[in-house]
Amino acid sequence: MTATPTLRLYRDMTEIAAVPLDLAPALDAIVLRETDRISFEIEPREPGLEYRLMIGDDLDSAEIGRASVTRIEWEERLWFESARGISALTVSSRAQETDPWSIARSKTRNLGIPMT
Repeated sequence: MTATPTLRLYRDMTEIAAVPLDLAPALDAIVLRETDRISFEIEPREPGLEYRLMIGDDLDSAEIGRASVTRIEWEERLWFESARGISALTVSSRAQETDPWSIARSKTRNLGIPMT
C-alpha cells in the first residue's frame, strides 16, 4: 500500500498543519499572519512527479519544489506577505517536465488559508 502524499506547513520549523492531498480540505484550523515565515513539504514524494505551489491567483508566484529522495520542499520565507482574508494555496503536480500544469488534474488541490 502506498502512502498518500501529505502537504505539511511549518512556521518557524514547527509543523502547524498536515493535509493529505487526496482530501484537500480548507485549512481553517490555522490562521497565518503575513509576517509569518512559512515552509512547506510534501511527503512521500510520488516518483516521476514534480509539484508546484501557488499563493493566490498569480501564476508568476508559482514555484516548483526542490526534490529530495523522499519529499518535495519549499524554503522558509514570507510566502503570504501582503495576503488578506482567505488566501488560496494551490498545489499542482505533473509528470516531470512533460505535462502542462493544469488545475483540472486530479492532483491539483486548492486550500483556503485564513489570514489576519
